[in-house]
Amino acid sequence: MKSMFEYAGTMVIMLLVTFVFITFTSIEIQEVSARNYHTRVVETIQNDSNYEELSDYEDDNIKLQLNDDNTVLVTYKYQIDVPLFGGVFNEEIVGYAR
Repeated sequence: MKSMFEYAGTMVIMLLVTFVFITFTSIEIQEVSARNYHTRVVETIQNDSNYEELSDYEDDNIKLQLNDDNTVLVTYKYQIDVPLFGGVFNEEIVGYAR
């Protein structure tokens, strides 16, 4: 009987540890995906080098601002979804296209 409770306790602890690692992995994957998307937008703007038509790249999450020194401020806002808790963190990535 004693070993049954020890086994059950061990299983609960293992499930919690597994959930924590899955959560951290999920957060990291979402952050990497957001950085890659932001980088692709910046590279596309730099390769096109047409700063007069910046509205083509804007959407609900991407905001562009043309600066005086002919650079474009690219801001990407995204939300990190955590398993079982939903959207927890609102983050943004800021970069420049030259």
